[in-house]
Amino acid sequence: MKKRSKALCFVLFVIFVMVSFSVAFANKGEDKPMEELELGYVIPYEIGWYTYFVQGFELVAKEHGVKTTRLHNQYNPQEELTAVQDLITRDVDVICVTSPTPESAQHVATLANEADIPIQVTETTIASGPGKAFARLDFDWYEINEAMIDALRKDEKGELKIVYIAGMAGSAPVQLMLDGIYAGIDKYDDVELISMQYGEYKIDKSMNIMQDWLQAGLDFNVAIGACQEITEGIIQAINQSGVDPDSIVVVSSNGGPMDTQNIAEGEIDYCMSYSPGVNGAIYARNVIAYMNGEPYQELAYGPYVWTNADNYLDIYLTWDVTEEYLPLVDYFVETGKYDASLLK
Repeated sequence: MKKRSKALCFVLFVIFVMVSFSVAFANKGEDKPMEELELGYVIPYEIGWYTYFVQGFELVAKEHGVKTTRLHNQYNPQEELTAVQDLITRDVDVICVTSPTPESAQHVATLANEADIPIQVTETTIASGPGKAFARLDFDWYEINEAMIDALRKDEKGELKIVYIAGMAGSAPVQLMLDGIYAGIDKYDDVELISMQYGEYKIDKSMNIMQDWLQAGLDFNVAIGACQEITEGIIQAINQSGVDPDSIVVVSSNGGPMDTQNIAEGEIDYCMSYSPGVNGAIYARNVIAYMNGEPYQELAYGPYVWTNADNYLDIYLTWDVTEEYLPLVDYFVETGKYDASLLK
């Protein structure tokens, strides 16, 4: 009897330890009050686009009382690896990364999985491999740019001869943008891509590219910039060239503060508007919903709006994000749908 009792006690002790361990593992972060959760996120840097990304992200985190730790990767996979290792050492409750490449996203997701820390990947794809993210949120760069060509063809008459200045060569979003533009152009016999170069998101580099095209006498009537800085370079080159600016349709795919000013001054004809502030808010809210056991998006793409000089100020998505955006963000995380009527 004593041997059986000892054996029974031992079994019960083992079961107790296993159950305790399982509960502790399952409840990592989930049973904490919001104010005790720590959300670690990694972005490239905090200038331009990512200034507004942080604004939206931190607005939502503050609204829900969640502590954040923000690190940077400078679009460098090794620096991202170091940042994520730092977050793992800090034992944050959840990680969100904007990765420089799909491969680096896979690498840091694997590390997070091994540390039993949930990870969300934003504004990149994730390469095949063992690493799994609970969510991937992004803009649908392919769809946005295909839709831009469709809208341009609908709104402009005559043959369209396009020059396009893209962002950074080799990055996943830029390649998807190009694929979308090629797909859109291939639909039409009277739409042609005359030339494409990379402006690296820089005003001066984009201005030099545009000046070279103009000085070479390249035959085009539409110039598209992949971001507000690139479009600013395009505009400066046109204005300094002596070419009639009305002979070139200028399109920006961004919608940032520079675009707002240029549209108001009549320098831009069309703009595909999407907001890093809105998406930063969505990314943070999605993480919080996941940690709270609420509905969240495993895969979702941020909203965008095609605008022109007449309606831009009425319908565009501002980069500055305030509390009035929160109902729109909540609805998007719950449903995956954008409802502009919620923005008051």
